[in-house]
Order: sequence, then structure tokens, then C-alpha cells
Amino acid sequence: MKKLIALSLTAGLLSLSFFSCKFVNENTNTNNNESTKVDEGLSSRVYSKYSSATSAEWGCHDPRLFQDEDGTYYVYSTGWKAGVETRVSKDLISWTKKSASPFYTSSSTGSSQYPHMYWDDDFLAWQGYLTNDGSDKSSSSKYTVSSEPNSWAPTIIKQKGLYYMFHGIVTDSETYNGVNRRAGTISMSISQSPTGPFIPASTYDSETYSNSTLVHSVFNNADASLIGNDTPGYSNCNNTSNGSWNKGFGCIDPEFVIDVATGKLMEYTIGSNTCYAMTYGSWLGGIALIYVDAETLKPVCTLAGTATYDGKTYAVGDEMDCPVDGISGNQGTLIAGGSGAAYEGAQLIYNSDTGYYYIFVSMGNLTYEYRVGVGRSSTIDGTYLDAGGVSLKSTTSSNYHAIGSKIIGAFAFDGEYGFRCQGGQSIFRDKSGKILFANHARTNYLGTGNFVLQIHQMFFNEDGWPVLNQNDYYDEAAELESLSLSDIAGTYDFVHTVRGTETAVFNSTDGVTEDDYNVADANDTPSQKIVIDSEGNIKGYYTGSVTLGEKGSITIELKSAEGLALGTFKGFAMNAVDWYRKGTSTARKTITLTALDSTSGDSSAGEYVFANRTSTSTEISTDISYSDYKVAAVSSINTDTGVSVSFNLSEGYASDWDAVIASTQATINLATMEYWPSGIWSANIFEASATAGSAAASDAWQTYFTDASYVSISFNADGSIVFYKDGVAALTYQADTAFDSSTNTVSQLCYAFINDVSTSGFTFMPSAKIETGGFTVSNLKVGSALDAAAAKALFDEQ
Repeated sequence: MKKLIALSLTAGLLSLSFFSCKFVNENTNTNNNESTKVDEGLSSRVYSKYSSATSAEWGCHDPRLFQDEDGTYYVYSTGWKAGVETRVSKDLISWTKKSASPFYTSSSTGSSQYPHMYWDDDFLAWQGYLTNDGSDKSSSSKYTVSSEPNSWAPTIIKQKGLYYMFHGIVTDSETYNGVNRRAGTISMSISQSPTGPFIPASTYDSETYSNSTLVHSVFNNADASLIGNDTPGYSNCNNTSNGSWNKGFGCIDPEFVIDVATGKLMEYTIGSNTCYAMTYGSWLGGIALIYVDAETLKPVCTLAGTATYDGKTYAVGDEMDCPVDGISGNQGTLIAGGSGAAYEGAQLIYNSDTGYYYIFVSMGNLTYEYRVGVGRSSTIDGTYLDAGGVSLKSTTSSNYHAIGSKIIGAFAFDGEYGFRCQGGQSIFRDKSGKILFANHARTNYLGTGNFVLQIHQMFFNEDGWPVLNQNDYYDEAAELESLSLSDIAGTYDFVHTVRGTETAVFNSTDGVTEDDYNVADANDTPSQKIVIDSEGNIKGYYTGSVTLGEKGSITIELKSAEGLALGTFKGFAMNAVDWYRKGTSTARKTITLTALDSTSGDSSAGEYVFANRTSTSTEISTDISYSDYKVAAVSSINTDTGVSVSFNLSEGYASDWDAVIASTQATINLATMEYWPSGIWSANIFEASATAGSAAASDAWQTYFTDASYVSISFNADGSIVFYKDGVAALTYQADTAFDSSTNTVSQLCYAFINDVSTSGFTFMPSAKIETGGFTVSNLKVGSALDAAAAKALFDEQ
């Protein structure tokens, strides 16, 4: 008969991982695509974006999405010394990058010092630069700046026919006499065109604006004598970190508060003045909420009583002719982050359909662990809580990665393109009513640290939490529609994200190395294979169920490979286009699932799942690779308990099931276990000193699993290995010695396997040997095995 389950190993067993078979099904598309019908035009158009880092979407950092009255879409992004970059599109799919910054001006307009950029004179004077006309407006010659400023993270609105842009202007690495003098402002510029030129407000309209600065910040508010006591500048800045990264609101990432249900700017009454709300702030000091006048966009005083700056007195609601931080305590209200939590790129939105405000923050290090977290509140000033009920403000530098509902993060589909460091997001409702989410992302396949622009469509689940179509935008997802279970049935690449505080050393494919990164946010979450049948049952690496509601809404009850409940995830199933598949002739139309665990009380509330369908087959039979069955460590498994691995065997497929436990020094094939410690002896696990159950005498073992059955193999802490069929013990192999690292025994095998699974998990991998006949495997589960009864309970769950 065909070779059965077996075990063989070589000497020097130290650390183990668990591997398995290749499943074959003639009805499965061998190219793993949703359909064999390929739309060549669609596939080529999508493929061109990620095939090389040459399309207009590449090099886009901190994208801000905007749509003009004629329907044209614009993305404004951080552009380094050239100012701000502009990209234009008619359909959100094909983009053109403008060659000039929207702040560009020729030297004939007076910018002799910076001919490529019309910088804000107020900022240049405050920093000690020469101004655009070449003069020095500072009264001190003691402070000399050695590098040009950079422009970061713009936002834009249009009113009364004019375009108003706020952007950060930053000197990121200035020192004087050994003092770190990093500083920045958020400045306003005005243009009559969405592509510029944008002129500083005080230059564009000097009658209305005495300066162009909304707010400034300094890293170290050193002795004012460095630049002159009579010089407006550092000594007048009340938004300072005083040399600590954990304090002060960094002056980048300005953003207005909009209602995504209507697309309108939110209005508030401060004093007797009608105002817009804005957020800003970056890195470790937190995210600030301030207000600006709804007509002029000047900063507004929010302090009770009256305050004076430069001889002028301001009451609550008054427009200010100075930066908002000119009055101590007026620089903003902390609504998220702080205390060393690495939050930036914030956008605060309101949804009048749900009645909540939502704050989205990019968190972590931009280079290797960026992701977007979300919290919500019924009031604009908070408290903002994630889906698990944890405040986004009550954070520390050690735990913030475990906080914030995770809406997008690093992932990699099996055999497809993967992405990480998604963030720098902006959220926008376009004129057709779509809620769009723009972000930048790094890749794991082109070997570059550069960013690429992504546009996603955003929806709100039945609990009022946002979820994204994780695929790039394409018009298939423009409208949600009601789907049946038969519509969505099939095989999926399925991603379940997690959050946590564990750190490790990080080495990326593009050469980034860090000593201390967040494991959950930096590492690509690998996809796993699941099947959803026409009754909504989930099988494969995960188990559970899917139920459908109106307009594509779904609820996923999910269990882990160990049979542990992972939560209740609510979101949507929808038609989509898979941008991540490789190749130019690839079927890309698919069904995608996106859902967040937003159930109060769930330990995983705030984590999301998403999946793309790869085949309409409902058999667990596609070519499953090692990454498809990667089982995480289970805390209940340890060297005092044991490990039980259970699976379902059925005949009829052209594959032989070889579960391989492997390390660099050991290989074990389940069927006949041969142990060769230094070549001294060998033992066959099925014929050696074994106690067989009545149904499995040693001479009948080779035919024991010929019928479909549930099988379990328990590696026990006492050094025994027990085989079960359908929950009944069939064979026990008892080690003759206790574990001894100097010898090679079955006890050593058990000990090493138990220890490895409890700390590292194991991986199910294709067999290197495929024979005619044999068995296929499904419903793999892993759990602790205290004894035979505990192992049998694993089957009872099935």
C-alpha cells in the first residue's frame, strides 16, 4: 500500500518546525487565479503600477487627496527641498506627476536666494535665513543657518474660488553652538489654481494677513540671545519640547475636520465666531486640536479670559494676528498620543451617519513599522477609544503599538506582492459619495525604500467602525451590493492582523536594519488558505463561519488553527480588483472580504481580517505552500503538558502526506520513524516496543488509515508518542529513557517538539515527494496534550 504517515530523523535534534503536504485537485486553476478569463487591458493597467518604481505613484510621501469642482483628483505630498509634489488623475487609477512644485517661482519674482521655491518670509526671518528678496529681516547676525528648510505634509481646501494650502516648513537638523535647534512652522499659502503657484498668505493678501504662520514649534527653546532678544522667534514660541521628544506638538501634518457623510467642513462656534477645527502634531509629543476662523482661516484664541501678544489683546473666539502658539497654553488640546507614543499624520473626521468622531494616526517608525490606528469619540475633544475600549491618549512609549483599531498594516499574500509601512493617510469624500483613503506604502519586492501611493475605498461596518477595501481602488468597489453565500464561496488568501508590544531586530529586503522594532507592525502578516463553502462554513487554516447581511455586509466568527476563538469580525464582502498579483496576463477580478473585530469584550477587538478569493473551488485543495499552515505558538503548550496535532485524512488525491518535522539538523517523516544518533542505532516507531490498540496491531498498521478518518499525534511530556484515530488511541510508543541532551531518544524528540511549538509555533510545508495515491489532509489543529483525554477532546471539537 501507499506509504503512510511516518517519522524518520537524523542526529543532532535541537530545534524543530512542523511541515506537510501538497494538495492537488484537477478542478483548481493552476495559476491560482479567480478566473481563467483574463482581461488583458485591466491586467496590464494594474500591473504597470507595481512592476517597477517608475510610475507616477512612486516617491509619494504623506499624500493629501483633493477633488476640484470639475471632478479632477489631486494628490499633494511631501516633496523635500523642492517643496510639495502634485499628482493629477481623472479616475483615481492613472496618475500624472507635475514636474514643478506648486510653490515654484522663478528668480524674476524676487526669489534670488531660493529660486526654486517661494518660501514664507515670516518663516525665513524667524529662522535667521535671508528672505526671498535677499534681505536679512532678523536683527541678529549671531545665528547662521547651514541648510535649507523642507516642506512636509500639506492639506488643502477651496472656498470663495481660492485654494488654501497649509503645510509644514521644517529645519530638521539645525544646531548652533552645539544646541539642537530643530524647528518648524505650519504656514498658509493661497493660489487661484490647484497646481499653484501658492503664495504665502501675507504676501498674497497683506491687508488681511499680517503673517502667514498658523503655529510654530521648537525642539530646544534655548537662550534667545542666540538670535537676539528683540527678534520674534524662538523666545516667543510657547510650543516647545524643551529638548525632550516626548513634549510639544511638532509642526507638521495639519488637517481640517470634515463630515465624511456629507463631505462638508465641520463648523463650530468659539466665542461668537464661526470656526473650523484643525489637527496637527507629530511624533512623540501628541496630536493637537485647534480652531481657525471659517472665513479667513486665521488662528483663533480659545483661552478663557483675555490674553495679550505684541500689544494686542485677544478673547475667546477672536482671530489672532500671530501664530496660535504666541499665547501660552493656546497651542492646542492634546487629543491623542503624547508620553512618547510615536503618533503623527493624524486626521480627525466626523461621520454624521454614525454620530462619532474618528481619529486616524500613523504610528511607529516610518522606516520599518508604520501602520494606521483608529479611535473614536462622541465629542470632538475626546476621549478617543479603540474598538477594545482603550484610550489613544493613555499611551506610553512601550505599549502604543497594541492600541488603536488597526485599519491597515504590513501583509504579504502567498506568491504575490507584499507591502509594509502604510501610513501618512488622508481621508476624503468625493463628489460621487465615495469615502476614499489615501496612504503611502513601502514594498517588499522591488528592493527599494521608496514610497508608493495607494488609494482605498473606506466603509463603516454595522458597529460604526471604518474598514478598508485593502486592494487599491478600482471601480468594481464603487458601490456595495447584496451578495449570496454562493456568490462568495471559494478559496481565499486570508490575512488576520494582530497588535502587540513584542520587539526584535529587523532586517528588511530593502536593507533597513533596526535593533528594536515592533514585531506585529513591522513583519508582514502572511496570508493563509481558507475555504468558504456555500453554507458559509470556513475551513482550512482557520475555521468558523460567515453570515451575510444587506449590501454585502458580513459577520465572520473566526477560530484559530488551535480551535481558539479569535473574535467576531464585521465588515463587507465586495467585488474588487487584486492589484497584488504578479504578471501581465493575470485574472484580477475577485471577491474581497474586509472586516474588523469591533465586538465589545473581545480580546482581539481592534484587529482586522481581509482576504482575496483565488479560486471558486470550495475544496481545500489548491497547491498549499509552507506559509499556508503556519501555526502560532500557543501559551497553554509547554514542557509540562505536550502537543497534540490533529488532522483529517481522506483518500483519492494524487498526493502522499508527509508531515515533516525539520530543522537544520533533523528530518522526521511520519510513517516510519528512524532515529540515527551518530549512526549507532535505529528504531521503527510502528514496530518497536509499542503498545497498540486493538484496532491497530503492529502488523495491521500499514492499512489502518485507509478510510477517511481524524488522526491525532500527541507528543507528551512523559516522552510518549500516542497515535489516535477518531479520538481512540491506536498506538503508543513509550520512550525508554528520560530526556537527556547528550543522547538521542524519543523523549528528546518529544521535549524538543513541545518546546519548539510552545515558543515558535510550527509550519506545515509541501512534501518533497509526491506519489500516486496516498492521502490529503484538512482541518489541521494544534493544542495541548496533557493526556489521552485531552487529545481526544481535540477531535470532539470537530
